[in-house]
Amino acid sequence: MRNMILAILALFAFAGCATRYPLLSTPAVSTTEKSFVSGYKAKPVGPVNARYCMGEDSIAGKKSTIGLMDEVIARAQSETKASYISDAQFFAEGQCVILEGTAMKVE
Repeated sequence: MRNMILAILALFAFAGCATRYPLLSTPAVSTTEKSFVSGYKAKPVGPVNARYCMGEDSIAGKKSTIGLMDEVIARAQSETKASYISDAQFFAEGQCVILEGTAMKVE
């Protein structure tokens, strides 16, 4: 009986580690562009689903310290060659941050 209770507690502990929960939703994010001129035009490049986990190699390099959300934005932009990510949704899962949205390229 004791072993069964310990097994159930362990199962709940491991299930909690893999939980994905929302952090932030925003219309647009970019690590390369501060703003755009009025009336700019952009076209969708495609969907984005990027992940950055604590301890992975940094896009910014070892000389710079930036946050996990900045890392996942930079990774998404680098992978898609996007100017920015629209309809950005950030999620946390364990020690990882996930970014989903649409890669956009300014024309």
